[in-house]
Amino acid sequence: MLNISLKEARELICKNVRAGEPEKISLYKALGRIAFRDVYAEKDLPSIRQAAQDGFAVAEIKKEGGFYQIASQLGSTGALAKDEALPVETGQKVPENALAVIPREDVDIEGGFIKVKKEPQRNNFLKMPGEDFKKGERLIKKGDLLNPGRISLLAAYGYKEVEVYKKPRAGIITLNPYISSPSPAVIDSNSYLLAALVEKEGGEVVRIEHAGNKSPAELMDLISNLKIEADIVIATGATFGGKNRDLASFIKDTGGKILFSGVKMQPGGHNGAVIFDDLLFLSLSGNPAACAVGFHLLASPFLRLYQGKSPHLTRIKARVDDDFPFSARGSYRFLRGHFYFAGEVRVRILPGQKPGMIRSLLDYNCLLEISPETETIRAGMEVDVILV
Repeated sequence: MLNISLKEARELICKNVRAGEPEKISLYKALGRIAFRDVYAEKDLPSIRQAAQDGFAVAEIKKEGGFYQIASQLGSTGALAKDEALPVETGQKVPENALAVIPREDVDIEGGFIKVKKEPQRNNFLKMPGEDFKKGERLIKKGDLLNPGRISLLAAYGYKEVEVYKKPRAGIITLNPYISSPSPAVIDSNSYLLAALVEKEGGEVVRIEHAGNKSPAELMDLISNLKIEADIVIATGATFGGKNRDLASFIKDTGGKILFSGVKMQPGGHNGAVIFDDLLFLSLSGNPAACAVGFHLLASPFLRLYQGKSPHLTRIKARVDDDFPFSARGSYRFLRGHFYFAGEVRVRILPGQKPGMIRSLLDYNCLLEISPETETIRAGMEVDVILV
């Protein structure tokens, strides 16, 4: 399909994402990973009555100035006598008839007794069975991002490992012949940019190749290897220009299926995509800013879906700080910006908006989506913003 809309391009990519597979990893390695399946509580948490603070468990509430005898151990019944106070530490099991735990700082110790400085309240500093989570309650939902809290919860239930989506494996290829020559005329920055973006999106870079001077046969050997090693290949630079660089020229006899060639968007109107069996080959611009925009809008949906996430990046409305005239018409334009909150959501258009410039990528955290009908942007206008 030639020169299709961005919406159509994304839909074609999403239709060709095969479901990610699970793997078990240590909880210590689980931060930022995506849960592969639901996890349910096999018991209450806590499962027993516990002390919520270091102190003394008591079975009778006494007023300020009251005394308890410090118990060294419980009797055969396992219950506290009314005048006894049992030393306990945070998380320790307390007797079933304990009415409260008095914190250490709220008593004076006098010989074998404690004197109450502050009258306790009933159930003070007691954790009851099921107070946090009940047996049968869902702890983790498939697709949940494993943050420190969820990891802590799994550990509290005795888990040492968790089943997560495998990271999507990405290969990165630069096709500019001037990069891979013995004395490159062009310094490669895009492979580093793409590798960082892949990692940020939760993927794993398995290979980086400078293939600008490879023949079509050598390129196809490379693709054959990447079919085994990777789930997605992101190519950048000279993909649609120069001898043997056109995307169609080296997939013609391979059984690859062209999804699209050209997308109605700026920057990056020459982006394309091909499917080789289960491998997505995505062709992005060699211009750094255009390359980054293409990654967020085309590669990111694949990487997110593979991990069980929604393919859609978060969209918000924001008021723009700057005037920005431009002439591009007929396609959506994406400006690099920095959104922030100052009584309302604001967005600043960053300097260096030319596709070949890196400057706008230094502090960007969003893309301003400008419709084809928009001729200019005025300060104070409300615009659509995609968070990246």
